[in-house]
Amino acid sequence: MAAHIKSCFIFLVLVVFATAAAAQTRNDDVTAHAELKRIADYLAAANLYSGTMMLTVDGHSFEPVVVKRQDDKAAPVDVSTPFNMGSVGKLLTLAVILNKVEEGQLALDGTIAEYWPNSGMENAEQITIAQLLSHTSGYGNYFGAGNYSLEQRTIDDFLQLIRSEGVEFAPEQGFSYSNSAFWILMRIAEKVDPQQRSWLELFDAYVATPLDINLHRFQPDQDYNSRPAALAVSPFGDVSPISAEKNDARPGPDGGFYITIGDLARFHAGLLDGDIVSPQMLQQSTRKRSHFESLGCDIGLVWELCSYDNVEYRSKGGTTAGSGAGIFDWQIDGHQYRLVMLSNLYNAPLFVFPGIARELTNDRDFVAPETNEHPLAWLWQKVTADEVSQVTREPDLWYQQRGQFIGDLQFIVFAMSAAREGYQEAAEQLLQMHIIRHPEQGFAQRVLKRIQQG
Repeated sequence: MAAHIKSCFIFLVLVVFATAAAAQTRNDDVTAHAELKRIADYLAAANLYSGTMMLTVDGHSFEPVVVKRQDDKAAPVDVSTPFNMGSVGKLLTLAVILNKVEEGQLALDGTIAEYWPNSGMENAEQITIAQLLSHTSGYGNYFGAGNYSLEQRTIDDFLQLIRSEGVEFAPEQGFSYSNSAFWILMRIAEKVDPQQRSWLELFDAYVATPLDINLHRFQPDQDYNSRPAALAVSPFGDVSPISAEKNDARPGPDGGFYITIGDLARFHAGLLDGDIVSPQMLQQSTRKRSHFESLGCDIGLVWELCSYDNVEYRSKGGTTAGSGAGIFDWQIDGHQYRLVMLSNLYNAPLFVFPGIARELTNDRDFVAPETNEHPLAWLWQKVTADEVSQVTREPDLWYQQRGQFIGDLQFIVFAMSAAREGYQEAAEQLLQMHIIRHPEQGFAQRVLKRIQQG
């Protein structure tokens, strides 16, 4: 009898511990989502964000968070609003190419010429599929061509632009973030496809149909009721509308499709969970192959492999003047996090999105500043009032409360603009503070030297 009671007691203890562990995991989920909502409230109040976000923790997906800027309370932004995914769309091309590799129709070390003879592309005999996917092929951006315009519509139009531009360097002899490479990749995919499907049909067959998602092809020079207004931020934090017709990206193999937050989350999960890319191919694509210096991240096949505060993130950002997207996944303390974000604020994926991911990762609770000005507008007030030393004396306070949502390049541009406005000493102090925190960033050091030399 005593043995039976002891056994029951041990069983109950184990149940209690198991229940507590499960509750802790769910509590961690809920805490992370509550933290995201607190961050979203501040970003909206400070005019730092307009758009949608969605968090998944350990496979549990929360309801999307809708972020409406303080100045745009009446803007029709909700979970059904599609935003431009920008260069996150390059992962569509990656999914098609990796499937073609698994089907034996392509090899990552195969060359352009091998699959597309007489392409007319420079260095076609040397440039490989992997180099096209990792921005080391030497090809740059077709929209730098002198005859680029909104008249180009077909893949042949874009390929002709790319031929006219040529390459910037020999394969593997440099890094250049390339949009041109992805048009070449999808022409190759068309060439090797047994059914001779177009690149759009391949996107549908390998991604959209299996995942049941919609990829909206909004053209920049046409009006769409569901397209949100495009917004831009000045160097000093002012937010204003911009023309999507002049600035938005055209949908193509390099990105530019519009997508809702729910469909973006499904696309992200499909890439990571083996639904549209096998685990073996995912592993190959997330191995370091090059380095993106200005981003501060390594590059795999399309994927951006970033490290913040000793946490490793697999990510991809895409920014256009019309809007942009960002996807992140990381593991910490035994939990797996996935975060997808969409915004119609120019360069939010580059400047704001990484800060949101970092805030969800660190141990401290997010505490919003006492005032809700845009961080750059607040900093500009300090500069013009000759109070910038209040910031530089306590740099950790700036980075923890405001600066985490300001990208490094954005901060440097702010300092340059302040110097041009006659506040040279303040600009120097801010750059010196930035360099102490980021000694590896040579660009900030060069800007400081240029300002000091007048």
